[in-house]
Amino acid sequence: MNVLRMLLGLLGLAAGIAVAQPVAVEARVQAILETAQEKVRHAREQIGPPVDETSRIIFYAAMEAIRADTEEKLSRILSEEEVAAVLVRARFPATPARFEALRFRKV
Repeated sequence: MNVLRMLLGLLGLAAGIAVAQPVAVEARVQAILETAQEKVRHAREQIGPPVDETSRIIFYAAMEAIRADTEEKLSRILSEEEVAAVLVRARFPATPARFEALRFRKV
């Protein structure tokens, strides 16, 4: 009886971990995206409105650095396809064609 009770307990624990895993991943993804959005807000405050070419380049370079950092953090916990889908949903500002050279990695 003790063996059966212990076996059922272990199965219950395994089922609980299996259910909790996706929730933990979703929470981590959400935290990473919130951090990225905070960095974007901070960059906009620090750089100000992009009124000339230099400020535009600085702004897009900052956006690319934030995007690359976010992508790297997400790639540690998600597959490549999931990372791409999350980054699309994150709605980073689009990079104009003339600033494509600033892109670290194409997603």
